[in-house]
Amino acid sequence: MSENIVIFGLGVSGRALYRMLGNKNIIAFIENNKSLDGTYFKGTPIFHISKLKELNFDKIALSGVWINSMLKQLKDEYNIPEEKILQIADNEVEFSSLLRSEMTDTIMENIYKITLKLNQNCYVIGSSLATLFRKKDLACVADVDTFLTSQNDAQDFYEELLREEFFKDLKIDKILYDKDEVFVKKDDIKKIVIQSICDRTVDEPAIVDVSIADDCGENYFVRHGENYIYIPKNFCDGYRYIDYKNIKVQIPKYAEDYLDLLYGKGWIIPPKKWDQSDYGNLMTEQEALIYKVKNNG
Repeated sequence: MSENIVIFGLGVSGRALYRMLGNKNIIAFIENNKSLDGTYFKGTPIFHISKLKELNFDKIALSGVWINSMLKQLKDEYNIPEEKILQIADNEVEFSSLLRSEMTDTIMENIYKITLKLNQNCYVIGSSLATLFRKKDLACVADVDTFLTSQNDAQDFYEELLREEFFKDLKIDKILYDKDEVFVKKDDIKKIVIQSICDRTVDEPAIVDVSIADDCGENYFVRHGENYIYIPKNFCDGYRYIDYKNIKVQIPKYAEDYLDLLYGKGWIIPPKKWDQSDYGNLMTEQEALIYKVKNNG
């Protein structure tokens, strides 16, 4: 008899697990997002995690960059034993398809047409940058991470996106800060998300995140969940290009030093498990506030 499997999370990793485990008996998703409770994904019910004990399951499957916090929640709050948790390594989960790969590349190509026109720098960062050095397809990560270095650039970039014919068939979201924060004011641009439109039960959309780096002292800062990722400005003191298929992708001048800071010296080999708390250049909100006071007087 096949095991009853519950998937933790309906984000990109959860959906990828659903497709990966398609021949298994997936009875439900569990989610921390209360608004999804009682809804369905391709006929499979979604429950708030508080209803977990009401489900008759053998395994809970999980993956992705939030895996450590998910494990802690399952064990500490719901007393789920280790043998009932099925952890699947990031590098075993397939996010992409040929169509998604082609669309990702086309979006990147058209982004660079805009930044060239506007004389802007749009750097590839994070796991996407590591992916380029590992000679892998950009679409093998959940989304392509890039950043612009000023609010003025962000607004000009967004307005040009809306004018360009290619982007009219894509979903463009300008996400604003809803309150004043350490480095920004309310209604500053947090990020611009560009994504293709598709049926997520069949494939993932191609997504490019354009974060807006906030300039303070010797570092740029990018909001990352409850924390901040900082990028030393000297790593971005100028830029260079890396060849990727038929595109020249813009990266920080000292990209390798940045990746050492982010992931440690062994970053060229993809880790089997990675959690958002493992980044080497994270600051809490309190640490960021102290940093700002020291640098701005």
